[in-house]
Amino acid sequence: MLPNPFLKDRSGIYGIRSLDTGKIYVGRTRCMFQRCKQYLNSFHMDSKCHINDHLRNSFNSYGVDRFEMFPLEFCEQNVIKDRENYWMDKLQSCERETGFNLRRDTDGGFVTSASTSAKISARLKKEWASGARDGHAAKMRDRWAGDTDRLKEQGKRLSRVKTKWVYNVTFPDGTVELCVFFARLKELGIVHVQGVFHKKKTDIAMSKGHTVERIVFNRGEH
Repeated sequence: MLPNPFLKDRSGIYGIRSLDTGKIYVGRTRCMFQRCKQYLNSFHMDSKCHINDHLRNSFNSYGVDRFEMFPLEFCEQNVIKDRENYWMDKLQSCERETGFNLRRDTDGGFVTSASTSAKISARLKKEWASGARDGHAAKMRDRWAGDTDRLKEQGKRLSRVKTKWVYNVTFPDGTVELCVFFARLKELGIVHVQGVFHKKKTDIAMSKGHTVERIVFNRGEH
């Protein structure tokens, strides 16, 4: 697997295929040439950046030279996420028997296969129970401190959460606050209810004895 100089500044969807097993990984990038260099640097430096564990294990087993990286489709950034999902579905790259992808991207986050979700859940439970994840939040903040692209994306996502919804909150004693904003959830210490909304695909969830209902905030009506 070698960087192709003809793919400099070419944005789109790429595939990485094992010449031995035929399994494929599907990804998206702004520059296919640079992305390939990142894979190779991460592999040779034994870095966890840019390579998921499933693909890395195969690199280690067969050798990175037994993989090929190639363009599947050139496209602009405004459609790149949808096109990546299209190719993941078409090539079944999220299926363990045929691909290396662990999850597919959606507007709401990430979707993993059932087997991958079960393994992630079991691993996380074990790590939290053993104390291995103590201080995890602080470690991630330190790790992302210099990643400006990631910080910008996190900021955009948080901004959408803050402005898209208002919330009706029913307290444990039965009192109700109507149409409060994200900042109020933060004051009450129940902002993690956002994760429950996403995970259970619901607009009503419980957090620390509070019942929280989220409602799309239509600014045109206010």
